[in-house]
Amino acid sequence: MNMTKTFKKVGVLAIVLLMIAALVGCGGNQEEKQWEEDVTAIMNDITLSQTDFNTALAGIQPGDADSQTAMLNAIDTLEEDFNALKAVEAPEKYQAVQEEFNTAVDKALEGTAAFREMANNLGDGGDLTVVSDKLSEGQTKYEEFLELWQTAVNNLAEIAG
Repeated sequence: MNMTKTFKKVGVLAIVLLMIAALVGCGGNQEEKQWEEDVTAIMNDITLSQTDFNTALAGIQPGDADSQTAMLNAIDTLEEDFNALKAVEAPEKYQAVQEEFNTAVDKALEGTAAFREMANNLGDGGDLTVVSDKLSEGQTKYEEFLELWQTAVNNLAEIAG
């Protein structure tokens, strides 16, 4: 399984999150400032969750209940954080960007669903073909997520700039 590619792609996400925090830290009305603060906090949570996910992914061992549990727990947390981002109500200025983030998050959630199916097959009696296929599917969805995410970040930079 080629997890190095996933780690590199996800590393890009962490850098992008730092850029977002810098971009949205500038001015606006109270509603806009609240959105900026909420989104920045959630993105920080996503970065931490992504780190935990990467650690769990690096430690997967077919047949090992602990690695399976760690992976499933990491997926749960990551999904909670992504859903928290989708739940944020954007002020008019940021509505289009919020929709773009939501589209990206939907793709990420497709990826976590594939990773969840992979993790469910890590236990004893699991199908290693499914593990491999779902790992690949999850990686593909995350690559799509990162492309959508980057578009949203670029558009945010234009709005905030």
